[in-house]
Amino acid sequence: MRFFRGIAVPRNGATAIVDAIRMSGMKTQPGMWQSEHHKPDPALIDIPDLSTKHTRPEGVGVPILYACGNKAGAHHYAWHHNRTQTNDTPIVIEFESDLSNVAVDGRDFLYPVIQRGDPARARPIILSAFGEKGLRYVERAWREEEQDRRIAIGDLIVFRRANLTPLAG
Repeated sequence: MRFFRGIAVPRNGATAIVDAIRMSGMKTQPGMWQSEHHKPDPALIDIPDLSTKHTRPEGVGVPILYACGNKAGAHHYAWHHNRTQTNDTPIVIEFESDLSNVAVDGRDFLYPVIQRGDPARARPIILSAFGEKGLRYVERAWREEEQDRRIAIGDLIVFRRANLTPLAG
């Protein structure tokens, strides 16, 4: 599947950075916020005491690279979100990735809606983005009292790659 990433770099190093990306690819952007990727087993949903200790075990994550599904999103990050006085040169990178390596970033919508969202307003969006099985997982998360359990259920949802592949269960 094709993805796009928008970055901004210092003008005086832009050519070298583009050349390095062309030669070696890009795992993460040095100096930027970094995170780890955990790909939890969907069967974890059946654990009675499910928590982020199960879905985000220490020491097994790998560096991740955030990307957009279209050029417009990458342009926003390159030209606006990531541009600063120092990082003044926007770059849009286009690349391919196997779907088995893709997860949805749940920080902007999914995790907040699971933790404190309005179910009536969120259901249609959840259904559109994550399908019926995703909605069932979210409904389960809303029934949980503990936020950590809700987040762990969210972790299981984001790694099912939205409507691209079915959720377990």
